[in-house]
Amino acid sequence: MHDEPRERPIITAEDDGKDLLAVQKTLQGETGAFSDIVNRYTPVMYSLAARLLENREEAEDAVQEIFLAVFRSLKSFNIEARFYSWLYTIAVNKIRSLLRKKHRFTRTVSLDTEDAPDLPDARENLQLQVVSSAEEERARAAISRLKPIYRIVFVLRFIEGMSLNDMAEILDLPAGTVKARLHRARKQLISILTEK
Repeated sequence: MHDEPRERPIITAEDDGKDLLAVQKTLQGETGAFSDIVNRYTPVMYSLAARLLENREEAEDAVQEIFLAVFRSLKSFNIEARFYSWLYTIAVNKIRSLLRKKHRFTRTVSLDTEDAPDLPDARENLQLQVVSSAEEERARAAISRLKPIYRIVFVLRFIEGMSLNDMAEILDLPAGTVKARLHRARKQLISILTEK
């Protein structure tokens, strides 16, 4: 379905307008208008799901579940809010639910996927440097070992490039809690990477 995760798009005011129009048309019975939303946001939803679930098939299923949940919840969308943030909130909640289910049945995470998370860049001062493909694989494995609540904030911040405020809104948590989880994620990741 998709080759590899894509970076988070820059959402403009024009996109917000297109989203609102598509939502209004869908609510008025033009269900075909919903395909505009699906087409625009499938790549980013797949990227998020693939990075967190680390499995192509599970990511594809998650994307379908996300858009089904969005369609069913459209009547509750507040037109004063940004659609993209609302969509991302639904997506993160759906993926968190899937991660909880997955975590109940397995303690190990498969690394045999080309959709494993990319490394954060140096701008975020994490002090991780990839010097070879072996090091990159080691970092991917370390990210996959983070507890799900820490992996989510790590991926949203360092891979998806979200601000703390956006993360707090999407996760429905106080910014201080997000910041604390992010700190613990970084600390846990460094600890994993320095294990002998």
